[in-house]
Amino acid sequence: MFGVSLGTVANWVDSGRVPAHRTPGGHRRIGSLDLRTFAESLDYDLPGALFPAAGKPLRVLVVDDEPDFLFLVRETLADSKGLEVATANSGFLAGLEIGRLLPDLVLLDLMMPDIDGFEVFRMLKEREELSDIPVVACTAFADANIQRRVNEAGFTGFLPKPLVFVDLENTLLGFLEANKAATLAKG
Repeated sequence: MFGVSLGTVANWVDSGRVPAHRTPGGHRRIGSLDLRTFAESLDYDLPGALFPAAGKPLRVLVVDDEPDFLFLVRETLADSKGLEVATANSGFLAGLEIGRLLPDLVLLDLMMPDIDGFEVFRMLKEREELSDIPVVACTAFADANIQRRVNEAGFTGFLPKPLVFVDLENTLLGFLEANKAATLAKG
């Protein structure tokens, strides 16, 4: 986007010119608002598709059977500019909300009593009009088998519980930005 190498962007982050956080794997993630602020400071125009159109907030659907978790995530993300947050407390309701909202991203608990997250994900990916929606898996049962199943299924990402709420916004915005960039690249 800036016409520079990945190393230059890494140097910008490491020197503090661009705020970012690091994932547990050591990758740098830059939030969309930080990217916009940095671009504006250089009078650089970013592709409009990276940011929501005026009046159209990015929609995130959070699916979990724990009411306290839904409340905390919703409150955390509601403070983010440009995000509209909806919740569903079951796999069944997740299917209804995905079809109704057409969210830009789904944060999906894997272990729910009615329909588990793997089945919700499979049904979502079977529908062509919904298959490009990024889905981030989330669970407190993050063992090697779950990690393998998440990778094999093709989830966009994985966040183990308990979540670090300070990083939640930037992590999800990073997934949203990556999806927007991939959509632009497809044409």
